Amino acid sequence: MARGGRINILVVDDQSEKSHQWSLSPLMVRVLLWAAGVVCALALAAVVLAWLVFSQSGRIEELTAENMRLTVYALEISQLREELEHHRNFSKQLYEMLGIELSDSMQAALDDETVPSLPDLAVDSAESTALDIDSHISLVALAPLPSELSPYPDNRPIGVPMRGRPSRGFAPRQENVSLRHFGLDIAGREGTPVFATAAGTVVFAGWDGALGNLIILDHGNGYQTVYGHNSAMLFEQGDHVGFGEIIALSGNSGISSAPHLHYEIRYQAQPVEPLQYIFPDSTAAEMDH
Repeated sequence: MARGGRINILVVDDQSEKSHQWSLSPLMVRVLLWAAGVVCALALAAVVLAWLVFSQSGRIEELTAENMRLTVYALEISQLREELEHHRNFSKQLYEMLGIELSDSMQAALDDETVPSLPDLAVDSAESTALDIDSHISLVALAPLPSELSPYPDNRPIGVPMRGRPSRGFAPRQENVSLRHFGLDIAGREGTPVFATAAGTVVFAGWDGALGNLIILDHGNGYQTVYGHNSAMLFEQGDHVGFGEIIALSGNSGISSAPHLHYEIRYQAQPVEPLQYIFPDSTAAEMDH
């Protein structure tokens, strides 16, 4: 009811027969309507914003993961450049040690900064008597990364999991228990990419008192690979990992005196010599079966 340019609002309670009356000026009514409109607009904006945040959260995670991959690849390229000169010099020394005369094409390949394939004498340890695996862990510096290889049909590990220099070999039968070592240590700068040497499932990704940030992959064929002392792990337990995927960044976690990767290969739950698996076309792995 309007009276004298004002709007009267009367509310009557049927049960108590009490009434309440408010008299509002047109200005007050406009203010209340404007405030109600603002509240509705803010509520609608909040709903839209929440929907946008929810819908974009997956995209943000994808972009973050992609940025991590690009950062890792840029770091890998930088480290490969630094290692290239070392590989060239080591290749020449290795051929000289084996008494193999370099052909013109092999010499040209070395001069062109191309690392040639190892001669059969160095690769096939099952037939070789000139080289002993335990005393030549330095060959790891020449081993290919999984990204440079094709996986084995039986999905057993192949290639070296990290670019770097070997610092400690496989020694499970040392008389001094404290010196026993069940894998291969590869020294390198912290943050160096670590590659899966076979496709598999992450059965452990967490903290280990000795090996620090640890990832263990099960390859479904009796083989497991172990990657320890990482600074960061890029997969979680239960994740599937493809052959040659970057699964971690190397580090100095756990009981470790310098940045390096501890790499183990286990067959039927027993540790085996990793050097028998890192070179393609090697038949040495068959010695474990």
